[in-house]
Amino acid sequence: MIDYGVSGFVLVLVCILASYKGFRDPSYFNRYVLEIDSLKYAKQYDRILSSGFLHVNVWHLIFNMLSLLSFSSILEHELGILPFVSIYFFSLLGGSLLVLAMHWKNDDYSATGASGAISGLMLAAICMYPTATFTLLFTPYGIPGWLFGIIYCSVSMLGMRYKQGSICHEGHLGGAIAGLICIAIIRPETILLNGRYISGMLAVIIILTIYLYKPFRNGKYFVSNSRKKGQNIGPIANEERLNFLLEKIHQHGYQSLSKSEKEFLSSISSTQDKGKDSL
Repeated sequence: MIDYGVSGFVLVLVCILASYKGFRDPSYFNRYVLEIDSLKYAKQYDRILSSGFLHVNVWHLIFNMLSLLSFSSILEHELGILPFVSIYFFSLLGGSLLVLAMHWKNDDYSATGASGAISGLMLAAICMYPTATFTLLFTPYGIPGWLFGIIYCSVSMLGMRYKQGSICHEGHLGGAIAGLICIAIIRPETILLNGRYISGMLAVIIILTIYLYKPFRNGKYFVSNSRKKGQNIGPIANEERLNFLLEKIHQHGYQSLSKSEKEFLSSISSTQDKGKDSL
């Protein structure tokens, strides 16, 4: 029987409880999801970590929790509880910070999920066991860890440049880089022992960074929104959003609103105008 470790189960339990609360209570979900406008204007910095315990739907939750358990069984017993938990939270922080760096000018952007933290655990495990076989979920196929790491980082970085879907590649990549940094600090001998494999992964990241640098330098961020403008993750009450925008205008002026926020106010105004009686 596989022993997944105490801290791994505790983290899974917390994620399940927080996500379940978010599924049933949209106001709770919207209070703790990572939202650029809420960080910039409401100074709700707790969202940087709290968003890592929420998930968009049940399948999002199940996939992440299975991944978390699979890596906790390796790392917690090899490193101990404190190093394992440290990698988890540092990777969660790294993923959120890269999301903020890439989307700081996009007030409409939001993201949620434990993928950044899990990506960090995955890279830490790959650095420790680069030649171990990593089996793709629900498939009988497996590839060496070092190759899986290269593919994962490549997909994440290219996804940041071209992807139009709902996957937060920045969170994945930021968490993965943070996990690599953590294992280098916690187990520096691992970097020396498996240096050629780790160097290969770093080389891919550097090459892709150079390739993608020009659009970033010109202010064209690597990704578009993981949600369409004016569309929120989960249902948000119009009154709650209206109050937030009115406070935002009061503190920072009308020009601080994004295009979708202005469109939202216009739609509210149009609705109220249509409801007025004619004399």
